[in-house]
Amino acid sequence: RHTARCYNNSKPEKWHFKSYCLNCSITGSQMNFFMYVGKDEKRPEGQTATEYPVLRLLDHDKFKHYNLVIATDNWYTSIYLALKLLEWDIYLFGTCRTNKVGVPKDKTFSKTGRNKKERGEIGYSKTRVLVKGLLKFIYFISWMDNKPVHLISTFMSKASAVSRVVKQGKEYIGKALISIPTIVMMYN
Repeated sequence: RHTARCYNNSKPEKWHFKSYCLNCSITGSQMNFFMYVGKDEKRPEGQTATEYPVLRLLDHDKFKHYNLVIATDNWYTSIYLALKLLEWDIYLFGTCRTNKVGVPKDKTFSKTGRNKKERGEIGYSKTRVLVKGLLKFIYFISWMDNKPVHLISTFMSKASAVSRVVKQGKEYIGKALISIPTIVMMYN
């Protein structure tokens, strides 16, 4: 009966409480958290529902100006979030949705059609931004694996190689090395 309970039909337990957590990727320890309290939660003007949890978790002096690196999934990653975190000297990388504001549509890879890329192709786009009088960059990275993967990052990525299984039709014929951005390996 609690007003903060969430419903998700795709989960085994349909009703649940939601918590937002900031964890250290090395130790696994929880550094900050807060509970979702429902749709009536007050967020600052101009912040979307996807940016608010990340900014609230990191809006503390112990996280700002220490050159931290934050990884987010495609629900949270956006250009606005990357710019806001750069103001706090926090670097961001994560997968992103291609329908987010500011994502360069001409640099995205399609799943099907005549513009579909070959497995292992990488596309980079670099945008210069001025943050607190300093020149910074936001990178948009596209990579084709079995499906296209799109990422936003505030630090540069290089190309590497990864071994993938190759199949012809439904039959596996061996392994091959394909190109992969290093940021994808960090994200995974």
